[in-house]
Amino acid sequence: MRKVNGSTGNSMWTTTASSYITDDFVVDGNGDAYIVGTDYPGTIIYIDKILSNGTKTWTKTYTGFYGFGGDPVHLKMDQSGNLLLALNATNNVGDRYLSVAKFDTVGTNPAQVWHNAYTSNIGEVKDFMLDNTTNASYVTGSISNGGTFNDMIVYKSGPAGAINWSATYHNATINSYDAGYSVDQDPAGNVYVASRSAAGGNNEYTVRKYTSGGGVLATAVIAYAGYLYNDQPKIKIHPGNGQIYLGGTSEATSGDQQMTLYKS
Repeated sequence: MRKVNGSTGNSMWTTTASSYITDDFVVDGNGDAYIVGTDYPGTIIYIDKILSNGTKTWTKTYTGFYGFGGDPVHLKMDQSGNLLLALNATNNVGDRYLSVAKFDTVGTNPAQVWHNAYTSNIGEVKDFMLDNTTNASYVTGSISNGGTFNDMIVYKSGPAGAINWSATYHNATINSYDAGYSVDQDPAGNVYVASRSAAGGNNEYTVRKYTSGGGVLATAVIAYAGYLYNDQPKIKIHPGNGQIYLGGTSEATSGDQQMTLYKS
């Protein structure tokens, strides 16, 4: 990790992380950084705390929900200074499951507070959101639907680590690759998941709106006039007025990528 002076662009310090591969990091209000990554081949997860002056003050190791490591995806910090990590947890045969783990940051030997995993089907984390009001968190991604295809999934973890609810979705007419790529929340606490869904052999944007309790409020499908291969939608909700911004990349014709943006 390197800290750069914002005015001059000069390097202020460089500190080597404990991990072989770095996946994500967060910075707290003091300017201290927390960086997460893995060894090779991903059997141990490392979280380092690096002070604002570049001093590495502690390293936390974590072997995942099953004890065989995993793939860190997103790291968040709640208002109490705890770290929440969304990852793909690996089991003893190499299968991956969506998982969340919480760690405190107290002292020089931070504790793992809790961890969970969606163990019903193998899957992959795509995005992760933390509700700073309730300290609940939401993971979205994809899971196997028992065949050769995937469904979109979103699941909510309560502040104590229990999985409060989960929901899945796939195109009603075609069994194909569906995946949630982005999750966000409006001022009323409703949760929105933007996913890629199959449509006649191509793909399209799908947005599902849920209550904070998991009830489905609405489903919107946005189909493009051309071909939508390799869609990777992102959704952002304005924290004040709740307006919805949906964007991402789409493949209009084979090999040609384009950016799309919608506003509600």
